[in-house]
Amino acid sequence: MPATDETDPVAIRKRDLRQQIRAALREIPSEARHERSNRILDFLASLEEYRDARTVLCFAGLALEPNLLGLFRLPSKRPRLVFPRVNGDALDLYEVSSPEALAKGAFGVREPMPEACERVRPEEIDLCLVPGAAFDPVTGARLGKGGGYYDRFLPFIRKEVGRIHVLGICYTDQLVKELPTQAHDIPVDAILSEDGIVRTESH
Repeated sequence: MPATDETDPVAIRKRDLRQQIRAALREIPSEARHERSNRILDFLASLEEYRDARTVLCFAGLALEPNLLGLFRLPSKRPRLVFPRVNGDALDLYEVSSPEALAKGAFGVREPMPEACERVRPEEIDLCLVPGAAFDPVTGARLGKGGGYYDRFLPFIRKEVGRIHVLGICYTDQLVKELPTQAHDIPVDAILSEDGIVRTESH
């Protein structure tokens, strides 16, 4: 019988690490989080992968996560911004033209309102910006929040699109070397924090 989360040492380590990271993020003052988020946006806007993209999968972070909604304030030549909406075990994608088209949904995350947004096919995505509890800056390993949504979605979109650039977005407090992983964990190609971008071994 496979080990359960209660007995699997890797799963226990991942759970404990999520709690440690969350505690560290709570120590960051809100003004500092705002400043760090803006620095992430500045770096993102300068990246070739972002400037060349036509359609970018984004996310609306929770309070302790980087806030990417400032992307809506960038010049009009910015890419189309697409946000995920939880649908059972999967993620549906919608183009979002303004933050007002987002509303609190699954797990308290702001999601597109289907009646105000246009559905987007996965194969239209050029660049994926993904959240995470922690990232390994060497290997690109990603520690999710436990739901497995991106670990299911990323292999699917890579199959649909072929090679697609996946960029993890986080604060430096979320960079952890030798991150514990399991077989289903999907790495990212690069990681962007307020200190800039790190290209990983998976790139």
